[in-house]
Amino acid sequence: MLVHGGGHDSRCWAPLLPHLNGATLAVDLPGRGDKAGDLATLRIHDLVNSAAADLDAFDRAERVVLIGHSLAGTLIPEIASRRPDRVAHLVFLSCFVPAEGQTVADETTPLLRVVRRGMTLHPARPVTI
Repeated sequence: MLVHGGGHDSRCWAPLLPHLNGATLAVDLPGRGDKAGDLATLRIHDLVNSAAADLDAFDRAERVVLIGHSLAGTLIPEIASRRPDRVAHLVFLSCFVPAEGQTVADETTPLLRVVRRGMTLHPARPVTI
């Protein structure tokens, strides 16, 4: 199961999919791709709930490998803790993994925080730096 980062949707995994064996699920988190959600009000627990529901709906007898990119580094450990019987391994691909008591925002530079805020408020508008 592939979980995209904050500025992406499931399509970001398209180049990788032909190289994977077996059943693969690339999810859209709320507010991205085909999944409805208000980016201005979503919280981490909303994203985790959505991805956990997608995992529950993924009809596989064997346990899955959760692969998370970027922001998903904060999501996949919680998904795995909620569904330990469904998850075999976690793979962190260029992820944010904040220290205890820290947030993703604490891990970013001030410029990146401004850019990310602009992308959240206006996801369809390109950002040029």
